[in-house]
Amino acid sequence: MHHPSSLKDLMLLLTRLDLRTGRYLYDCDEGNECSILWLLGLYLESDDTLDALLSHIKTITPECRRSLVSAIVARPMQIAATACIDKPDLITFAAKSVRILCIFGSKIMRDPSLSRKFLHRNLFGELGKALFTLADMVNRGVTPGHMLCWTSLTTCLSFVIDPMSKIARQQLQSFSASDATNNLPLILSTLLEPGMVSCAIYAFKYMKMNEREFGNTPGIDRVMEYTLRDISAHMTVSRIARAVTAFPYPDLEKNVRGYDGWETIVGGIPWAATAAQSVFDARKGIHVDVCNNLKHSARHGSSHADYIVRKCSGCECVVYCSRECQKEDWGKGHKDECRSLRLDEGHKLISSILCEIRRDQLTFVEHLANERLPLILQSNSVARGHVPSKAGKESTLDDVSLPSNPEATVSLFDATLPDDIRSSLHHPISAHTNAIWRQINGIWDGRVHALVKRAAERPEETILVETVFELNYPAATYVLVEMRYDPGASRLTKLKVVNSVFRVGLWDRLGSLAS
Repeated sequence: MHHPSSLKDLMLLLTRLDLRTGRYLYDCDEGNECSILWLLGLYLESDDTLDALLSHIKTITPECRRSLVSAIVARPMQIAATACIDKPDLITFAAKSVRILCIFGSKIMRDPSLSRKFLHRNLFGELGKALFTLADMVNRGVTPGHMLCWTSLTTCLSFVIDPMSKIARQQLQSFSASDATNNLPLILSTLLEPGMVSCAIYAFKYMKMNEREFGNTPGIDRVMEYTLRDISAHMTVSRIARAVTAFPYPDLEKNVRGYDGWETIVGGIPWAATAAQSVFDARKGIHVDVCNNLKHSARHGSSHADYIVRKCSGCECVVYCSRECQKEDWGKGHKDECRSLRLDEGHKLISSILCEIRRDQLTFVEHLANERLPLILQSNSVARGHVPSKAGKESTLDDVSLPSNPEATVSLFDATLPDDIRSSLHHPISAHTNAIWRQINGIWDGRVHALVKRAAERPEETILVETVFELNYPAATYVLVEMRYDPGASRLTKLKVVNSVFRVGLWDRLGSLAS
């Protein structure tokens, strides 16, 4: 099957141009996907053939590899252009062909060196545009049976997001390095941007109202439901929240009673996206620091907002606001951790969008802290020697300070379900150290220790917050931040992130602690 000559022929077919049209060859037999992509799909069916394909791509010349990347990235929209709104069969053929490219994109993400080449050329953005083009044609079509095209479009989405594998991993409690490498927030940020989610919610509603029409593909509505539920876990990324609310279909929430899973999807997902987007809108213009130099706040204070992020070229896991901060952090410990971090493919900043996602997550942490923590903080009048408030006078959010507890604590937020964020606001650091900090990515222990030690130096105005965000279940992103309290600041900025540490670990380590 995977003889080198066969792979060589496949590469030639994938990159060959049709002399009549100037486009890449698209050989589509009636009722089937493109035969060239069908051949590519055969190499994606097993680990052995996939390994052979990836190895071959790595060994071809750089020029041939660039040609292949260009051909793969250009094909989705080229295929979508062959469809016609009043010809559902052409839409189905196109969707089946795009589905193979979706599978290829999902598989290629398992290889860090190859995935970045396709990410830099925006493969998932092109797939998203093609899927939206086809889906919008289907939803606007009037030809009898046109909505059946969604059986193919649904599988396109599910192969990228892969909810069924996630369910299997949940049942088996298994975790592999590829789960962390396949960074769903990064993929969805570009895949969904054109507006595919609104199209999919509209289709899901139609499936529920016309189940008999989809009798030949039983369970397709469940696949769509699980896929959309998985998307909802990533609303803390601004690009995804915006994408979910893009191109809304009218009257989606009408007649949504009585169908299993319908109300949660049709009403719940747009609501969660709107709520998340309101957080980003409210904090628009409020700078959040992503610099990983633990001395950054001492160097710049809280006003150093206008800088271009620069990442360490060695490990690609940490970022800085300036050459000075990078040099200082190198001497303070990154020199020792950089070599080991090079192996941590699960959290490399291989795309500018990943840095944007980090900034979004820190923005969400600041929102949660300022929204929830001031409600439990003690009045600062005693700590600062002020006269206590008179009886009967209501305390305000502007008259709070950090609590002085006998035992140091960390506040926990579980943001893996953005519409149901759980918290444990005074969790003992001693328990947290054993459960979390000693278990997740031991290579980060030194940085975590340094951050906690720094926070302990100013307990009267510093608080530690640990937040977990979904990455690709059961992989999760853990964000530990040191926050500085400013009693004179506005309600949105009383607590500000001054230092942060990002790690990848198992999702359920924090889940049992936050409630």
